[in-house]
Amino acid sequence: MNDDSRNPAAPGPAQFDELLAEAGFEQLGSDPSPDAVMGVLHDFGSSLLGADELVREVARRVAVGRLKALGVEAPAGLVSAALNRLPRGGSRARPQGRGLF
Repeated sequence: MNDDSRNPAAPGPAQFDELLAEAGFEQLGSDPSPDAVMGVLHDFGSSLLGADELVREVARRVAVGRLKALGVEAPAGLVSAALNRLPRGGSRARPQGRGLF
């Protein structure tokens, strides 16, 4: 497929950077505390509520790379946990049950 067939509403690289900035990744600094990482990842996951699977996966990879660069251990598992708590398939429905935190 060529670039003309891309969905103009789909996020590009700049939008992913903006998404991470809005979630607070820029405020983490190197070797951030677990509480700071958890807060940012909650916001990051919530910002992807209703996004399709491809957008979520690209955003996940960008977030993992950013956390790895900051010295966060096991970033892939943390980002996946933040995204797995959300409904899938573009649904804007809220998860059922009560959150633990």
